[in-house]
Amino acid sequence: MVMTERLEVESWKGRENVDIQRTKKFYTDLINDIIHPEHPCNCPSCLFQEYKKQGGKYNKEIFFLSWLEFEILFSLVNQTEKIVFETAFDPGSYKRFIEGEVEVKKFLKGYGRIKALSEFVKKNFPEIDHNQKRLKLRLWRFKKSGVELKAAKEIQKRYYKIHPFDFRKSDLQKFKLAQKIADFIYSQPKQKTTQREICRKYFQKKSVEDLEEMRSLLNFNYGIIWDDGKRKNQIIYIGKMKSSRGVFFKVGP
Repeated sequence: MVMTERLEVESWKGRENVDIQRTKKFYTDLINDIIHPEHPCNCPSCLFQEYKKQGGKYNKEIFFLSWLEFEILFSLVNQTEKIVFETAFDPGSYKRFIEGEVEVKKFLKGYGRIKALSEFVKKNFPEIDHNQKRLKLRLWRFKKSGVELKAAKEIQKRYYKIHPFDFRKSDLQKFKLAQKIADFIYSQPKQKTTQREICRKYFQKKSVEDLEEMRSLLNFNYGIIWDDGKRKNQIIYIGKMKSSRGVFFKVGP
């Protein structure tokens, strides 16, 4: 079967090595009881200070190790993952596969994270016991307790109680426009259309900047991605869900 089109969607890109200076700053903030009330912060220090109000048994170290474990986990995967769609001459037929899928599956299962965490701690935080069995057991008990997630929810709840989300008329208009654009894309053959067509229909041929500002909303709420077209400077918008109705915010029936 002859392939006529190849579309690659980058769904994962391995992060760089853990930022040592950033990590040490987080640790220093934790040791010195520094919190960041200007926004809902889930750093080790803010989470521990929230948890301390509950009078629990866990100490500062485990909050730092839990945060660091996640940073380490991301750093282990350095391979880019791409979701690849290859279409054929037959209308609507395609095959889908993932490049780099094995590495990402390893990330999800956390292979090698404890060993890497132990080595990182040994090199950069000699005051912390880096024994692998100890780290694994402490983290397992801590994660199972659920206190970290509970503290994060309390921080967010308190912040938005003081700073309620102001859903202005302009915000509603933006969501309504995004819904119309999503409906239009999903109504097209193969659920895709050009950036030019969207701008012509909804932005009166204005600059594409208005549409580009909505990209994150279109992607996050409606599963819409964009890629280069076959023509020069052509951008294609593609719907990747079964429905154009928003996942997190729905406008209309």
